[in-house]
Amino acid sequence: MPFQTLARQTVALCLLALPVAAQETLVVTTAADSGEGSLRAALEQASGQAAPATIVIFAEGDIAIEETLTYSGQAPLSLFGNATRINAQRDVTLLSLTGGADLYMRNIRLEGPGGWDLENRSAGPAGKGLFVVLRADQTGTQSVELENVQVTGTAGHGIHVTDCFQVEDCGADAGGQDGSAASILLRLNAVEVLGAGRGAFGSDGLRVEERGDGGITLLLNNARFAENGGNGIALNEGQDGDVVLRSSGSAFETNGGYCDPERLARFLPEPPEASFDPGAMAQDSIPGMVGGSPEDACFARAVALHGDGSVADYAFAINAGEGIDIHEAGPGSILSLVERAGVIGNFGAGLDYAEAGEGDIRSTLIGTFARDNAGDAYGHREMGPGDVTGSLVGAVAEGNGGRGFVFEEDGAGDLTVTGYRLRSQYNNGEGPGVEALQMGDGAGAVTLGQSQINDGVEGVGVEVTLDE
Repeated sequence: MPFQTLARQTVALCLLALPVAAQETLVVTTAADSGEGSLRAALEQASGQAAPATIVIFAEGDIAIEETLTYSGQAPLSLFGNATRINAQRDVTLLSLTGGADLYMRNIRLEGPGGWDLENRSAGPAGKGLFVVLRADQTGTQSVELENVQVTGTAGHGIHVTDCFQVEDCGADAGGQDGSAASILLRLNAVEVLGAGRGAFGSDGLRVEERGDGGITLLLNNARFAENGGNGIALNEGQDGDVVLRSSGSAFETNGGYCDPERLARFLPEPPEASFDPGAMAQDSIPGMVGGSPEDACFARAVALHGDGSVADYAFAINAGEGIDIHEAGPGSILSLVERAGVIGNFGAGLDYAEAGEGDIRSTLIGTFARDNAGDAYGHREMGPGDVTGSLVGAVAEGNGGRGFVFEEDGAGDLTVTGYRLRSQYNNGEGPGVEALQMGDGAGAVTLGQSQINDGVEGVGVEVTLDE
């Protein structure tokens, strides 16, 4: 059903469904950017109320804004659109919640100016679609629920939810110092984030950052993340707390193209990687960081040294984004169930999970299809004492530039993978289709049943069982 038709049919039903105890509903009657009856005026009025706020947009036409729409209240906000398009021709964040309020939003489209790329970047700060910031003293659970919402054309993140005290400089893994004690819960149903994050390095379709004691839970149903500049979705838990992902019927396609390898490859040194014998190469004799490109931040440089301080090897790479990227750096775990997903054509890996603390990685893939991603189709790496557990049914990896199914245990934990009716072929040209590496002291076992792995199975430190 078209966005507009669905929205118009459901606004009245949403109003009828409001609880009896709900406070006065604020009605938007004009598409003007400001003034009486505008959405901006309603948000300002609601921000001053202690009670939960409900705003319903009845106004016809697009709401074109010059500056960010802000809700600064701490009470929950419900925002019902009428097939409403909120757009900006300037590089600004469209909707910002600065008080840590819970949000329910339905039938709204947030549109940035679009047209962003390496040659037309944001002058900064890069505007976002939806920006939710938790309070430093916040506890409990911050809830963001979106239904029939679309975000497009922003220079920065399409959707950004964070409790990181440094906000814009939170970084990855345990970066960003500290955050609130609250957890973050997102429910996204029939949500699309398309062409966001194409005007600034490291900008994702959806980015969630959690520091402090809380965790992250993301529930996706019938969602689509496509053509975003960074990762399709990025969940970054830097301290205590788990990352929980439950995704059903969703798509993650052609994300990560801001750092376009075709446009940036000519700036790589030649050769881009090399190895040397001890004493053969001094550190100041190898290429330094890339400079003079359209976006130097797109390049990564890694150097390993011999015991005598000479260079053992170096490698340069272009940092392209993944379809799904999850990092957990504290004692929490990554707990993921992805079913009926299309993970296609991403410029980096299709799915990339990394856990560096005491927690586990537990990944379940059911009926997923990963094709034509530039990196590995499904990557899992546990770098701490936790376990890696993979439960795979009917998952497919075809034509990816890296490996098919990858499970790595670098710490003291166990590695256990069970797969049924898997298919892997045409990946990398060198294989393997399934790679399981137990590099620590734990046990390792891989069992595959009724699977078609045309590009081979490779196990190090694991017992591999192939059942017909």
